[in-house]
Amino acid sequence: MIYAMDERGNVLLVRPTPAERVVVSQFSLPKGGRGPTWAHPVVCGGRLYIRHGDFLYAYNITNPRAAP
Repeated sequence: MIYAMDERGNVLLVRPTPAERVVVSQFSLPKGGRGPTWAHPVVCGGRLYIRHGDFLYAYNITNPRAAP
């Protein structure tokens, strides 16, 4: 699975296959940052970090149903 983002702030979770890319999930960043989004998404410690302008967004991407 790959987290991808376009210049307009759309974030996608993609399952790449040899035949195609399958978008599993997607969302848009909140309004507020200026200009295009160039920074790459980063995953660390169960969180997805995304920088846009002066903003840093952190999303919990752990599975709440998984055993500790």
